[in-house]
Amino acid sequence: MMKKRPVKAATRHAKLRKEGVAALGGYDAVLAQQGGGCAICGRPPKPGGKRLNIDHAHGGTMEVRGILCSHHNRGLAWFQDCPQYLETAAIYLKHGNLAACAYRDSQRGVTPCR
Repeated sequence: MMKKRPVKAATRHAKLRKEGVAALGGYDAVLAQQGGGCAICGRPPKPGGKRLNIDHAHGGTMEVRGILCSHHNRGLAWFQDCPQYLETAAIYLKHGNLAACAYRDSQRGVTPCR
């Protein structure tokens, strides 16, 4: 009798993402709803190339949020899916470090991301 190999976490993870996007009508339907490209920048998948990434919440829900290019999918991960961090980064890019620090400090007491 052959031993069953344990299912890797990455395989389980991919299956949940696929099921989540299927519940939204499928990859092609979601991509079409987004105008044919990344939900953030609009960049379409390269013809004959890899598909764009299925983005999902990293908390316990694994809820599919949309489809993103690899740059923006990784970017959200680097910001730990935290809107406050992204807002602070946007202020930093627009107005510089002092404005970003002031905004960050004004958020003290707000429920932190995690």
